[in-house]
Formats: sequence, C-alpha cells, structure tokens
Amino acid sequence: MTTAAPDAPDAPELFEHVMTKAWSCLDDTPFWGKHPLFARFFASQSDLELAAAPKSTWAVYALLLEKPQSPSKVYIGSGTSFSGGVCTRLKQYDDGFLIPRLMKVALKDGYTITHKGLLCWFPLPSPVSGPPGRLLILVLEALFLYTFWAMKSTTGHAWMAQLCGWDRNALDWGGLCTHSPLNEGPAGNFNIPPDDLETYAQEFYKKRKALKAKNATTYHYKQMATNHDAYIAKSTRRVQKSRANNPGRDKQRQADRIAKDVAANTFYCQVCNITVGKRQSYDNHLDSPKHLRKIQEGPDTPFKCDPCNLAYHNQSNLNHFDVADRLYFEELSYERVMDIYELETASGVVVSVGGQLAQNIALKLQEVGKANVLGTDPNDIDKAEDRHKFSQILDSIGVDQPKWKELTSFEEAQQFARSVGYPVLVRPSYVLSGAAMTVIHTEGELEEKLTAASNVSPDHPVVITQYIEGAQEIDVDAVASNGSVLVHAVSEHVENAGVHSGDATLVLPPVNLEKSILDRCREIADKVAKAWNITGPFNMQIIKADDPEGGEPALKVIECNLRASRSFPFVSKVLGTNFIDVASKALLNTDLPKPVDLMAEKRDYVATKVPQFSWTRLAGADPYLGVEMASTGEMACFGKNLVEAYWTSVQSMMNFRVPEPGEGLLFGGDVNKPELAKIVDYLAPLGYKLYAANNEVKNHLEKNSKAEGVSVEVIEFPKEDKRALREVFQKYDIRGVFNLAKVRASSLVDEDYVMRRNAVDFGVPLFMEPKTAQLFAQCCSEKLPRQEGIPSEVRKWSEFIGNKPVRL
Repeated sequence: MTTAAPDAPDAPELFEHVMTKAWSCLDDTPFWGKHPLFARFFASQSDLELAAAPKSTWAVYALLLEKPQSPSKVYIGSGTSFSGGVCTRLKQYDDGFLIPRLMKVALKDGYTITHKGLLCWFPLPSPVSGPPGRLLILVLEALFLYTFWAMKSTTGHAWMAQLCGWDRNALDWGGLCTHSPLNEGPAGNFNIPPDDLETYAQEFYKKRKALKAKNATTYHYKQMATNHDAYIAKSTRRVQKSRANNPGRDKQRQADRIAKDVAANTFYCQVCNITVGKRQSYDNHLDSPKHLRKIQEGPDTPFKCDPCNLAYHNQSNLNHFDVADRLYFEELSYERVMDIYELETASGVVVSVGGQLAQNIALKLQEVGKANVLGTDPNDIDKAEDRHKFSQILDSIGVDQPKWKELTSFEEAQQFARSVGYPVLVRPSYVLSGAAMTVIHTEGELEEKLTAASNVSPDHPVVITQYIEGAQEIDVDAVASNGSVLVHAVSEHVENAGVHSGDATLVLPPVNLEKSILDRCREIADKVAKAWNITGPFNMQIIKADDPEGGEPALKVIECNLRASRSFPFVSKVLGTNFIDVASKALLNTDLPKPVDLMAEKRDYVATKVPQFSWTRLAGADPYLGVEMASTGEMACFGKNLVEAYWTSVQSMMNFRVPEPGEGLLFGGDVNKPELAKIVDYLAPLGYKLYAANNEVKNHLEKNSKAEGVSVEVIEFPKEDKRALREVFQKYDIRGVFNLAKVRASSLVDEDYVMRRNAVDFGVPLFMEPKTAQLFAQCCSEKLPRQEGIPSEVRKWSEFIGNKPVRL
C-alpha cells in the first residue's frame, strides 16, 4: 500500500477529523442514519437514492448474506454517488454484475443477500478544510471494519456490543470483506482532491462506455452474445492447439524440498513452465507395484488406485501422499485435467472416484478433449445428473420415486405443494445466490423461500419434491461392469429420511431390514445398473415408506450417483471385500470377479459409522440436521450388536465425554416427538437429574414417561445473556442436552436455538436428532454404570471379519 503524503495528519487526528466531519454532514439524513454504528438498520432500495449533491457525496454501505444453518456474512464497501458508486453498485448486486470475488465465493456456497443498505453518507470535504478525500474515506471504512471486528471480541469491547443489535456470535467474522476505495481513483494517489477524484471517476466511466461500445461491434463480442457456448468451445480448442505447438507450454515440476529445509522423497507435482527430466512410462501400469497398493487407512480417506492422481484438496492426501506414482495438487477443472492428461500421455482418465467436480467435467473431457474416460460413459452420467432424464429412465424401468416437478412460477409451485401436501423439498435449479435445498412446512414458508431465493421464472426454475415424513433411508453402494452388478452393500440409516446421507449414522449389516427388503434393493440396483450401463462404482439413496394399510413398504429412489461415495471404505472394511479393487478391475475390464451377493452372508457383528461435526468452529451456526450436509468427518466402530457398535462409535466421536449417572440433563424441543419421553424411560432409572427450560416440556415428560417417579425441574433459562446461561449450566451440573426441535430456529432468541448453540459453545454433548438420541439413551441404559477394566467387546478388525484377508 502506498504511503500517504507527508502533510497528511497522523492517525489519531485523522480519526477525530473523520468522525467530526461525518457527524457534521449528517444533518439532513434520517434519524436512524445519525449513528455510525447503526448497521443493524438497513435502508430500503428507495432510500438509497442520494438526491442532494450527487457529485460530492460518498457513502459506506453494507450487505448481509445469510444461509440456513450457517453464520451470516457481512460485506462492507464504499464509493461515490456518481457512476460506479454506491447506488449503482447495489443495483448491480441485484442484476448479478460486477460482484467482487469474495462475494462470488459466498454466493456460490449458497448464501443469499437478504439485506442491503447504507451505513452512512456525507459530502466529501474540500481540500482546504480537511485531509485528502480518498484517505479520509479509507479511514472511515476502516473504522467500520474495526467496529464490526471489535464486536466479535469477547473481552475489552463489550461496550461496542451494546451499541449494535447484531448478536456477536451470529456472524462469520472470517467472512468480513470489503471493497477498497483504492479502486476509485489513480493507484497510490492519496492526495487527489475530491473534485479531481470525481472528474477521474467520470472520465474512467466514459472510457469504459466507449470501450464497451467499440467492442460490441467486433466479431468476438458478437459471437459471445449470440452463440456463447459454441464460441467458448471453439476458443478453447484453439488455445489448446496453440499450446500444444508451443515448445514452452506447461511442464510438470516435482517439489524437491519441504519447508525449505528437508529433502522431499515423494512426488508432489504441479503444472508450471519448468521442464523436468525423463518421466516414467505408464504403458505397463498394471505391473506397477504402487498401482497395486490401495488406501485403507480410514473410512474418510478416499481410495486411490491410479498411478497418476490429481487431488483438489491437499487434506485428502495427507496420510497417503506416496501411494500414487505421480500426485498433482491442482484444481479439478477441464483445462487442468487435459493439461495433465496430455503431459502424461495417459491412456485413460477415471472420474468416478473424484466426487461431483469430476462428474461435472466428464462429458466435456470426452466430447471436447477427446479423452478416454474409463468406466461409465459420460453420456450416461449426464442422464443420471439431469433430473428430467433421470426421472424418465426410472419410470421406464419400473423403479418408484417421490413425486416431483420443475416449476417456473410461484403459482405453479403453490399448486403442486397443495396437491402432494406439505412438507415439500424445494431446490432451485438455478439462482444467482446459489440457495440450497430447504424443507418447507407451510405455504407461508414456501412464498418466503421462493421470494428470497430468486424470481421464479423459465430462466430460474425450481424443483419441488414430495417430502415423505417418518420414512427410513437406505444406502446402496455397488460396483458394476457393463450393466451387471458385481458386488453391493445395503446400509440403513438410524435417522429418518430428511437428514443428508453424509450426516447420517450408517448401520451395516442392517439390523432392521428384512430379507425381502434387501432382495428388493438388489433388484433395484440391478435395474439401475442395466439402464445406465454402469461400469465402475455407483451409489443410491432409497427411502422405505411404510404402507398405512399394512401392506408391503414402498421403496423409492431419491438419488443415484454414478461414482464412489464416502461410505465405500466403510462397506469394504465391514464386508471384508475391497470395493475399489473390484471397481478398478471393472474400469480396466481385467480379471473381473464373479458376481457375489455379500448381503446374503450372515455375520455375527455390526458396524456403525457416525458423523463428526465442527459446530464449535462455526460461530453462531444452528446445530440442526437437515437436507444440507453439515458434517466434516466420521467415525466407525465394530460391535457384536447395534448397541455395542454405536456406543463405541459415539464415545469416540464425543471424545469419551459421556454424561455419567447423577449429573444433569437438559431437555427441550417439540413435545410432539414421541422419542422425547422414550429417552427419559431409558435414562431416569440411572439416577440422572432431569431439567427443562419450560413447563410444557416438564409436563409432557412427567405425563408420558413410563419410568417410575420421573421428576423434571424447570430451571431459569436466560436466552440473551450467555454468561448467565453458562452459570446456570454450572449451577445444575448440566452434562448433556437433548433438544428435539421440529424445525430450524427462525430467530437468535429462539429457546431451542439458544439451548443447542450454547451446548456446543459450552462443550456439553448435544443430541438433536430423535432416533440417534433414543439409541444413545438405550446404550446408556445397557452400558452404565461403567465396569472396571478393558471391555470384553474390544477386538481387532481382523478378528471381526474372521482373520481373513480382504477379498479382491
């Protein structure tokens, strides 16, 4: 950053001048605009028009971005009221133009701009009466940034928190970003007077308009406007051809040092313009010893079997960086994949173990890049990703699915929701803000969601799906070759449908699924594999909905991904068969094993996979499970039965901080949840002290619990004083919180939200999902009080699977 001119005042004087000038220039603003810390108030769009002195007015504005189950983000910017200034810029956010990079990242992550408005505005001072205009605005903007930052501090700035109505814990302070006024004038010139700065802005704006008008008549701009996709594809091929003929094109580089001191003996590669020596040939890569090595370190570790591996996230390879013969840390984009594909003279590329990003570029790799995509044809992958094609194929092969429809108006969405009944699942196919899936329970919520997410139109359709409450979800992981299933695994969820499969607790072998259900799941897998001609790994989510008349349960497919899922390592360990080895042989069409029904074999053990959450790292986020994934890891353990396996898994996940008999348990949530009283049935006989935050929960538990002598005490519950609430937790020795809310909280003072959020902040085990909370209570009733010594159920993994090597 360029140093200010010598005659500029020092920092304290400048701050004092800024505040004095700002206050003196706010005489004509609304009352709520007279406080520089009134960020909790937002102006409407009509209030943003600065009519007085438009050429000499500067404004600082703020945007609030929100996303369900995530902390809010604040964006602060500033500018003149002339072209390119604050009013124009705020309108551009509505139109989707000129969005700053940090804002784009937030919008792509599913955030929505919910509020926007001015923090303050005032005329720029003349050069005689004050310091340079641009430097003044920089300091003022920095003052607002400091104010927001100070509000997050837990010590030393409590007085600032009282001046602003926002909850300090409700905002993602790491997401605080700013548009620098440095971009409003010549770089590095802090001494430019306000009049000259405005002249510069006008000239810059005229140049941009003239350049745009000139470019609009060129061939390239016309092609971009009329035939964008074809033009981009043609340009890409032209660039690729040029780079291929250029002797200075990208080469690979191997990092030779780690932390500048230690020699690197493994292959960390990246693409750059530095040539390397002779590369290893992969023509006979099946004989490569590293190719035959597989990753089996843990359930959250993605399998690798390629001699050349492209990793998007470094964390995915921290434990097994030396397994592949060549490991690249690069973005998973079409351009970079093709660079490496051509650089290594590869004979094929595998997209079925790279997650969703790899699936998205599969068709382009084949059709544009002419790459040899191993496994399922990318055209078939596209049929699974496209909701229309996916639905049509399921109907044609006789596989059931929940009712759904893509709609282009709010009236159509309203009519469909009424026809299938609430709740419904709303997922915008395309919105500027990238809003995520949401479960809607009422018509008012539907209108609010669609209004906030996008203007529903043919260009911005939404997909609404029937949401079946109380159904059980089933996961099917399988490997197929040319449409024929080779191996498959059927896992059941402990949670009811509606919780993202990545956040669900998996049980394998399933303990609550009859053989007829397992056979029907296998039939569905066979039909799907044949319809899409699958070669390689694939995963399905199926819901089992009971027939109200007592008939056979309905099995409905809600998702199908033609790629390996995160549960592939889990099912491989549990069933003793390495699924990714089978998938590798299917991809290469070499040494294919005979199809085998692994679910037909009886096993004397059960394994559970439980999610790991990082709520403590997301300040203000609501710890509530829904259709959007929230977990950051997982833990899996074996046992002789479900209780033993889950008890071991959940203790590992909770760092063995299990509430002990005699300690306090706090209950809350929806009293219509039958699991609430069942939890008390398991825990009351153990001697826990039971507490509730209101009389409704107390009366429900005492009336509906079948345990003898259940007594629940209502305690004080300060919802707006975190320090006082911590003292309450300490006073009553609360070591566990059971909060079974029906819906996500709508405000920061919601009792259930405060209970869940502060349980996380205080390090108290939280149970907010009915089925897993009930299972945990059952485990406590059977496993507590604890016995001395090493539990007899502790065994090695090899002992559980019969001391047999993993089958290939």
